[in-house]
Amino acid sequence: MVIAVLHAVAIEAGELIKHLSNPVSYKETTSTMTISGGLGKCLVYCVQTGVGKVNAAIAASLVIEKYRPDVVISMGIGGAYPAADLAVGAVAVAQCEIYGDEGVMLDDDFLTLEEIAIPFYKNGAVEFFNTFPLDPKLTGQLYDTVSPLFKQVKTGPFITVSTCTGTKKRADDLTKRFDAICENMEGAAIAHTCAMFGTPAVEIRSISNIAADRDKDKWEITLASQIAGRAVIMFIKSLG
Repeated sequence: MVIAVLHAVAIEAGELIKHLSNPVSYKETTSTMTISGGLGKCLVYCVQTGVGKVNAAIAASLVIEKYRPDVVISMGIGGAYPAADLAVGAVAVAQCEIYGDEGVMLDDDFLTLEEIAIPFYKNGAVEFFNTFPLDPKLTGQLYDTVSPLFKQVKTGPFITVSTCTGTKKRADDLTKRFDAICENMEGAAIAHTCAMFGTPAVEIRSISNIAADRDKDKWEITLASQIAGRAVIMFIKSLG
């Protein structure tokens, strides 16, 4: 089985890369780095996309076209919304991905793409607006694989933003609007790309911080990256 693992920055996949057999590294583009190797019975392409939606979509498109993976795994760290009651170091598995910024901002409201009747993508009669699905069977397998291994594992909708949350008010607004558990900057673009190519995708993140009033002293990027990596390793081994 061929697996593509997409992550934004190098630290997020450091733990996974250490466990690849016969690793080979090369640049796909001037900003996209790939390290391939074996894990369990799978051939893994571990792809550093760069930060943000555009970088993630370009990298996902390139990897799917070039390597034809059976599964795409979007992984890394994320900021949990206070209402989700997720601790730093917890594991979050995405049920779906939501574009959190795309729509119309009003004085006291926000209109989604569905509310203004502009779909992001159409597949026959099916229209996709802010929300993109992830593979339900594989998502269930991912959750079942990692939930016994970590202290706190939760599944729910994820939000992808271009402007990260730095106040509790915005965190509460996004939670109320989309009922999501955490945010990131790439996941919806990857889910969107995989939907267009018909490639099964899942997403898993470990919580590095609480997405509320910004306090970098409480961030645990290294710890969260290591936990996310361990979770992905266990999932890939379950696929072999």
